[in-house]
Amino acid sequence: MYALHAVCLSLCPQTELVDESVNSQLREKYGEKMMRMQRFDDEAFGVYDELFSYACPKFITPSAPSFEEPLVNYNQDAYRLQLKMFLYEVKQQMNQL
Repeated sequence: MYALHAVCLSLCPQTELVDESVNSQLREKYGEKMMRMQRFDDEAFGVYDELFSYACPKFITPSAPSFEEPLVNYNQDAYRLQLKMFLYEVKQQMNQL
């Protein structure tokens, strides 16, 4: 939960809306990574990828798998799609700054 909160605060800083105890725990756990994310470079992009991959909810695909190809494993497809879309949005935000 703190990892996703760190990502959110790095993309849209709102420290005055965060409780002081939550903010201090967040800085203690992810302070260094939050500083790296605010630089908006390739290293920051890697940190966004790392934290989102670690803390994102587990996604499921709403469709049945293809039974014609039984050896193909599709269990990570929904996760990869969500990660790709999230990182695309982060890149768009980085380009605007």
